Amino acid sequence: MNKNYIEFHKVREVLDMVKDSFLFIKENFLTFLGMCVVVALPFTLLRLVFNEFVSTEPLPSFFMNDIGSIIAFVTRYGVLAFFMMLCLVLANIAVFQYVILYIENKGGKIPLIALINGIKDNLWQMTKAYMSIAGIIIAAQGINSIALQIIALMPPSLIQTILIGVVIAVNVYYLLPLLFILPVRMFETERSVAEAAERAYFLVHNDRTYCLGMVVVMGFLQFLLAIIPHYIIEGLPDATFFTVITFTQFFLILGFSFQYFGLVEMKDAKMIKQKLDKLGSTSNNDDNDDIKEDF
Repeated sequence: MNKNYIEFHKVREVLDMVKDSFLFIKENFLTFLGMCVVVALPFTLLRLVFNEFVSTEPLPSFFMNDIGSIIAFVTRYGVLAFFMMLCLVLANIAVFQYVILYIENKGGKIPLIALINGIKDNLWQMTKAYMSIAGIIIAAQGINSIALQIIALMPPSLIQTILIGVVIAVNVYYLLPLLFILPVRMFETERSVAEAAERAYFLVHNDRTYCLGMVVVMGFLQFLLAIIPHYIIEGLPDATFFTVITFTQFFLILGFSFQYFGLVEMKDAKMIKQKLDKLGSTSNNDDNDDIKEDF
């Protein structure tokens, strides 16, 4: 075992997850960075090309019901959306597979061929899981839009503010577990997408504040890392922000890996305690029955 091995099967506070994420990247800098570059660089270049030659083209006729322009618009942005989805899926698979191999090898050298095979073997299943998540989010956003439009018709009042708060709370309650479907699907490969979703809701249940805290903190750090270069170096193109976001998403995914294992440890510990309490209660009842029989 590597003497600097970082244990994943451990319950951590939010700040400990941040600290251990940075420590993990530091201890595995070259191999982890190399993986990030191989996965993210092609998609980063694609986005830069898109920003330079495609997204700057004017689309005045798109808003004039020109069928040709509409088809061109949908095709261009549809292709971009597909590649961006593929980038996110590959990033998730790569980080999760890296963590799996890291745990299996106790922090030792990560076999490159095993990493590549793991990414290849899980690509289709993870893509299906991601598409399912995207579909749920799109449907939820449609419902949100309808709900918020109805609320907007109401006169400004305290009730209107409360209703907006209720919509936000419902979204956090039901959509937050979706973020853990991908790690569940990757770390528990025997589960289908539906089973992974059920498992994710089970893991997050009663720990939503803990999960939300991690998402907010890690997301804020990702955003902070993306804007820092603009403050250090003046005149950077806007594409730099997207490039840094693309690479720092690996940091965010690593945080989800730590939290997944933390949630599993918490839930398993609770289940073991409940079973022990139940066994203890059963044992006490049997002892009481024996005493009654003696009398």
